[in-house]
Amino acid sequence: MEEIHTHGYTSTQEFLRQTPALAESAKGVGLITTAPEVDGLVRRVPLVVNVQDNLYPSFALEMLRVGTGDPSYQIITKETEVLKLRRDAQVEENTFARSSVENLDKEAQAIAAVNRIAATRANQQRTTQRELNTLNKQIAAENKRIANEKKDSR
Repeated sequence: MEEIHTHGYTSTQEFLRQTPALAESAKGVGLITTAPEVDGLVRRVPLVVNVQDNLYPSFALEMLRVGTGDPSYQIITKETEVLKLRRDAQVEENTFARSSVENLDKEAQAIAAVNRIAATRANQQRTTQRELNTLNKQIAAENKRIANEKKDSR
């Protein structure tokens, strides 16, 4: 199934229909399709799909219509504006996609630095706790020795 993106919506030559039993009980019909970018990621889902010169709503749009009780849709579009918006959005997404790899590297480095600092602090706390335990044992031993000396001197 080859998808063709034109006029701000997705166009396809064919699609899979629901079963007859489901079609009889369904309150609406909506298509599920994706429009992956050149890098294979899906960043948007078309709201309307053109199948053999018939426009069909997306599943989400149809759920909205059924849920609100509206009997129909009105789609108002200026094709040149839609195409311009899609082009501008594509440029922005491509810019973000390129910079996000760099940002992820910087973020990973920052997280690693924070983890190193946290590990250093944890090691310092363990060392301090060991020293404190040693001092407490020495104090307890000294107190016991003093108590024994007082007991013996009586």
